[in-house]
Amino acid sequence: MREFVRHATGIPLEIIREGSDRSSRKILQNISLGGLSCQYDEYLDIGTQVKVRITAIKPVFEVAGKVAWCRKMDDQYEIGIEYQGEKDLFRLRMVEQISHIEHYRKEILESEGRQLTGEEAAQEWMDKYSSDFP
Repeated sequence: MREFVRHATGIPLEIIREGSDRSSRKILQNISLGGLSCQYDEYLDIGTQVKVRITAIKPVFEVAGKVAWCRKMDDQYEIGIEYQGEKDLFRLRMVEQISHIEHYRKEILESEGRQLTGEEAAQEWMDKYSSDFP
């Protein structure tokens, strides 16, 4: 049984490998209080230190992490990143915010027929609801 519930998402994020100043923009696949997963272009060794930045939510989420697993998926790799050194309250707020954004994206598709990217949904949700978000 999983320790943390995972939430599927399509929010863009940036991955920065330790020792590099180059970020790689990816799409967040799953997120939980313990970590997240996304696609990556190359194999990363377990334990590789990374920084994860999600700018589509406010405040911007930035956390240090390490690669917990890496699996070959077609022409890319799926990586799991475990958070390191962050407070649970901030993680919970970030996961909750992303869940609201994804719910908003699905709601807009059903009610208006508009298909929003994760980034578009995040921007619209932030403009409409972030001031009411605790």
